[in-house]
Amino acid sequence: MMAFAIFMFWRFSKLQYRTNPDLKPEHASSVLIFSLFILAWLSQWMQWENLAWGFQSQFFLAQSLPLAAFYCLAASASNNHAWPYFCASIILGALSLFTMANGVLALPLLTVAAIFMRASWLRSGILVASTILGVALYFGEYHSPDNHASITDTLRYQPLQLLQYVVLYLGSPFFALAGEGRNGLLAAGLSGSILVLLSLLRLMIELRAYRTNPVTLALLGYLLYLGGTAVGTGTGRVVFGVAQAVSFRYTTPALMAWAALLLLYLPTLSMFARRNKKVATAGVVLICALLFWRQLPALQPQHQKIFDRQVAALALELSVADAQQINHVYVMNAGLLSIAEKATALDLTVFGQYPLQDLREKWAGRFAPPSDIPECQGALDSLETIEREPDALRISGWIFNPAEESVPSRVIVSDRLGRIVGFALTGQPRPDVEAAVHDSAGLSGFRGYIKPADPGSVLAFYGEQSQCTMNITLPGGE
Repeated sequence: MMAFAIFMFWRFSKLQYRTNPDLKPEHASSVLIFSLFILAWLSQWMQWENLAWGFQSQFFLAQSLPLAAFYCLAASASNNHAWPYFCASIILGALSLFTMANGVLALPLLTVAAIFMRASWLRSGILVASTILGVALYFGEYHSPDNHASITDTLRYQPLQLLQYVVLYLGSPFFALAGEGRNGLLAAGLSGSILVLLSLLRLMIELRAYRTNPVTLALLGYLLYLGGTAVGTGTGRVVFGVAQAVSFRYTTPALMAWAALLLLYLPTLSMFARRNKKVATAGVVLICALLFWRQLPALQPQHQKIFDRQVAALALELSVADAQQINHVYVMNAGLLSIAEKATALDLTVFGQYPLQDLREKWAGRFAPPSDIPECQGALDSLETIEREPDALRISGWIFNPAEESVPSRVIVSDRLGRIVGFALTGQPRPDVEAAVHDSAGLSGFRGYIKPADPGSVLAFYGEQSQCTMNITLPGGE
């Protein structure tokens, strides 16, 4: 989805070059430079929450589909009013309704842009009808999220905080580039204000012009879409504080907004660069250096985060209400548990894959480990009760197969009668074990769940894939 957004900006830049009279053949290189810069700009790790968390991936789609819709509308107006492009813009605008809440803005803004592009009465009517139908269907059974402020209350009681939220939201990339903290907030506020002012300035110029450029109008429509996204987010979330606007998941639409603004002013920037090559080169080098610096965290391993999420999924698969663990993926509530129940029953997503598939059913079964398998090295470090969960205990420790010099992927726990009493997943970083046991034992930590057992019980811990076994006596026995 991110690659699709980069592709659409490249297509937009080519359309900008073909339709703008200020761009001459010698400016063709600006399209390539812009495209390469956008490739780096939209790939920044500062939006890591949307890159590394599946739940957040729709942030890319919610900005990319409207971008493609505005491109198709501009291409339609620039290409002898080609109907295929026009139809594609409507379809993409309608699909935007299925992404996030801000997708409801796509069709109305496409309609407004088409009117200013002097579209025919037929096309304008089709867009108006599509907008009315789409908005009506979206809000037909709409329920606002809990704990969010209403739009009217925010506009009435917190208008200044909302304005501050919006400019911080749109300037959030520079919050990261400036090193976060107080300096980052100042940079975000200043840059967000600049983006708003430059967009409004170009909008006023374009509206006063006798002949308007469809590409410019489409980009302005897209910037209004992203500005509306910021306002919509702020009306519901300003109650959590204006600093929440620079959350990393909100950086994706802000990055898109800056890419659109840069494309909007590409003819001006291209001519400036040709006249002031040294200044332009210095500016590009400085920005690229900042991007490179903020990209370095992408090289840091995320083993602990991955492990915490995997064990959270294990808790959901086993129907263990371990809020402390499940909160690593989402706040544990009745809705989440209901969704997980359905996904587990249907073997969907991770619940239909190893190492989680059908563990709930296997928890009531028996297990006989293969004979003649080596002894594991390992230990049980903790055995904890879980608040408001009487049917399971949380276990943590480490396990390593010295014969194969590897870490098992999953641990099956059984009692002396061969009954399966629990499961655990490995992958937690254990630098202490790595230093004391083997270089390959760095991810030997495990965490999981067992059924309540008597203190002093002897349980067998069997490591899968890298097969080995070890017996551990539960603490508390004589």
